[in-house]
Amino acid sequence: MQVTTTHSEQVWQSPDGEKTIWNVTLTADGKEYQLKTFSKSVATVGYSGEVESYVNQRGDRFVKPVNEQVRTADLDSRIRAQWAIGQAVAATIFTPADEQYEAAVLDLANIFYKMVDTVITEGGQ
Repeated sequence: MQVTTTHSEQVWQSPDGEKTIWNVTLTADGKEYQLKTFSKSVATVGYSGEVESYVNQRGDRFVKPVNEQVRTADLDSRIRAQWAIGQAVAATIFTPADEQYEAAVLDLANIFYKMVDTVITEGGQ
């Protein structure tokens, strides 16, 4: 649905500031809709674009831009990095008190991180 944001009000933000919910008023085809969104772009008054609606587990109706990725690639990278760091910490022979600890963990984490792509591309062969 093609919409324009005419009003926006922040109604919630997580303690870490990572997630925000806005109540938004959207107009489409001469009608007004009162919905919620996590999208900062949709929450910006004057936004105009294609959105899709969905209902969360609590039954609240939200909208998100059709063309806005959910940052899947970014999330995947962060998950990989966390996993790689954890593996590196477990695999290093140094302790946090050692001078070489951070460099060793970083080197190992980079190796483990890159290994994921290798396993994905070569693992199916």
